[in-house]
This record gives sequence, C-alpha cells and structure tokens, in this order.
Amino acid sequence: MNSRNVERFLTKTSLSRTPSPIRALVPYLSREGMISLGGGMPNVDTFPIASVELKLKGNDGALVLDEDETKKALQYSPSYGLPSLVAHLKRLQQDVHYVHFSDGHHDIIVTNGSQDGLTKAFEMLLTPDQDTLLIESPTYSGSLAFLGPLGVNLKGVSTDSGGMIPSELRRVLDNWDSENKGRRKPRVLYTIPTGSNPTGGSLSLERKNEIYDICVQVSCSSEQAEKKHAIQEDETASEGMKSSYMGWITKGFSS
Repeated sequence: MNSRNVERFLTKTSLSRTPSPIRALVPYLSREGMISLGGGMPNVDTFPIASVELKLKGNDGALVLDEDETKKALQYSPSYGLPSLVAHLKRLQQDVHYVHFSDGHHDIIVTNGSQDGLTKAFEMLLTPDQDTLLIESPTYSGSLAFLGPLGVNLKGVSTDSGGMIPSELRRVLDNWDSENKGRRKPRVLYTIPTGSNPTGGSLSLERKNEIYDICVQVSCSSEQAEKKHAIQEDETASEGMKSSYMGWITKGFSS
C-alpha cells in the first residue's frame, strides 16, 4: 500500500484537509516544564475528579484509574486518541488479527463509537451526488440514517444466512454499465462481516476472501463494521482469528 493508491479513493474534501495547528502543538506539551497558553488546555490540578474505579460484574475485580491516569484521561489528547489506549489497541490487533503496525501501512484512530467511525469513513470516501455505495440488502438502519442526507446513491447486494453473496456482488458489478447508465461505477463497499445487523449473518473466511478478490479486481475499497468479532460463538470466530483483519478500510486500497 502507498499513499498514491489510497488517495485515489478519497474525496476532494478529504484530500484538502490539513492538520490542525493546535493539534500539532500537542507533542511539545509533554516536555518537562512546558507551560502552553496556545492550546486552551486547562490546568489538570483544577479537575474535580481525583480517580475512577469501575467495578466489574460477576467477580471482585475492578478497573481503577489512579490520580495521574485520571488527569490524562480528562485532559485534551492527540486526535488519534489517548496514547496509552492506542498502544493497547495496537497490541490487541497485533495479537488477535496479526496486524503489524511497524510496516507503516496500518494505524489506529479512536472514535466515539461505531456510528462516529462510520460517518467519518463515509465522508472520507463518498462524494455526494456522484458516488454509489454498495451495501448489504438489508443493512444497518443507523448507517442509512446518515447516508440518506449525505446524498449518495445506494445499491443493495443480496444476502443470505451467511452474509453478502459474492456471486451477487460480482453480478451487480459486471452488469453495472448496462443497468446503471450515466452513473459512475461504485468504488466503495460497506459490509458488516460478523453478526450483521439486522440479519445476524456472518461471513465465512471463504466468502471474505471472495469478496476481497472481487474488490481488488474492480478497484473497489471495502469498509467493514467489525464490532462483534470478540463475541462470536461458532466456528466463524476461529476462522476470523486466522484471517488477516481488514478493519475499516481494507486492503482493497492496495489494488
């Protein structure tokens, strides 16, 4: 993957974004003795919460944030997330999904939840009144609530108990020009591979690979809302552990 391959999937708005000048100051604020008046960061000694303790159900365990950790959690943090949390999530992805962040091709940004992550990804990849998004039929109503006002065309791909049907995806793409004259061929596919909402279906490793291969062949990026991987109870879970985790924006970028 390289920046040029990624950029061809991004909207003009996304490509025009530049780093926030205020956020660019954050790395310097950790220097010993540094007092900054530029970032609007409050004095941590004025925070009203000293520490946090969350008791867990079913046992005597608890998650405890001491005074220093609580100050860091309440203070403004870098755009990608609290550094200690990002480091933990990277270790999790490496241990469970074999993602190697040292290769420079992967990174993590913490969002306020799946809906926040979805909207950021949709706005990054889809141009209103121009792009078509391939979606599962049926798909998550929460994403539709955002996509409607965004003004993009939606094209459903049939599903069954095993999730999106690869042969249907190929049929839609192969017949696109004849059945959708005047519309640009889709460049983005949105799927929920595990515990799809509302069907509950989960893609097998075989289907994941088929869908990925189709996306590579037609230069289509794939966006996956993979939030239920850890609670799978069937053989799909073990298959997922063996496969390369494609995350929000998959290796379709590398085609």
